[in-house]
Amino acid sequence: MELRELNRAFDQFSPTQEQKEAIRARLLHAERKRRPMKWMKKTIAVAAAAAVLLMACAFTVVTGLDQRILALLGGSAQDEELLAPGFTEADLTSSAENGAAIHVSQMLTDRYNVILLGELTAPEGTVLGPEDYYFYWELTPLDAAGQASGEFSGGLHEMRLLEDEDPSDNRMTFLLWFYLSAYDLEADRFSLSLDDLGVKGDTEVVNSQEIRLVPPVVSGHWEFEFSMAGDPVGSVQHPDQPLAFGTEELTISEIRVTPVMLLIKLGDGQENVLQTSDRYYQETGAVWWDTITLQDGDGNAVPLDFAWGNDTAQWGDAAFYFSQILDPAQFQGGSVTILGQTFPLDQLTPVES
Repeated sequence: MELRELNRAFDQFSPTQEQKEAIRARLLHAERKRRPMKWMKKTIAVAAAAAVLLMACAFTVVTGLDQRILALLGGSAQDEELLAPGFTEADLTSSAENGAAIHVSQMLTDRYNVILLGELTAPEGTVLGPEDYYFYWELTPLDAAGQASGEFSGGLHEMRLLEDEDPSDNRMTFLLWFYLSAYDLEADRFSLSLDDLGVKGDTEVVNSQEIRLVPPVVSGHWEFEFSMAGDPVGSVQHPDQPLAFGTEELTISEIRVTPVMLLIKLGDGQENVLQTSDRYYQETGAVWWDTITLQDGDGNAVPLDFAWGNDTAQWGDAAFYFSQILDPAQFQGGSVTILGQTFPLDQLTPVES
């Protein structure tokens, strides 16, 4: 099965919350037995293309960032300044052989997220109503010469269909939100390919092969190249303090808060993070990133939505999304707790471009 078919298989799966937890527990147990550990996505279900209608009432633009991107992140116009460094205008168009065209007009790119605002114009006579749509997709890191460079580590966090003034026409506007989960990813340019707009549920897997039950709503292949032109956002602290895993220790090397997420990195480049965390898991059944909690500077607990967790021989990392856009400054004086051990956030400094 090709990468884009695997991506599509993830995007199609949408279990209940109880099933999500059971699946994640089974996957976690199986994954931790592999060497090296594979990437733990935000459970299989999170890659589902939500296609939830976002009310697109009249909006204003202050910094140029479309308010519908802010709404996707749980924010409003008052939060634009926090995300402005990561925002870039875009004018990217790709057309399929049948004339179907996708135009990307805005992008939000920081170190860990790619969000794009696109409009699809299908051939005349096609009706793009409010369905649960999906694309096959593939996101590829590129080197300076424009060649594929390494594997993409991350996934599709959400696809959201925006409200259409005329649901009977051949146009639709959508948001795609990808996350990048590799701390050591050096690529600053990516290639994105989208294929065949379909409706969720129109395929089935037979003998490990995905079979489309009906033709796609819009056939086509669209490709885009873009740079990670947005500047990093948020604040970072390098505790370089030990985190006890039973009788063993690993170094907490970085705690980073952005307006949309919390990221934590383990390892100093010399420690065997995978071996230590795996041994602790076997002894206790606990996974370090499942124990993480966050408090802001006022002592308020901040809800966290698991994005990914990963351990390798030399380092480990975990990330969580916030339910709304938050000012990183509010975490100064706060704390992060991992495996019952609390680390003060008293030395947060703005990230450098």
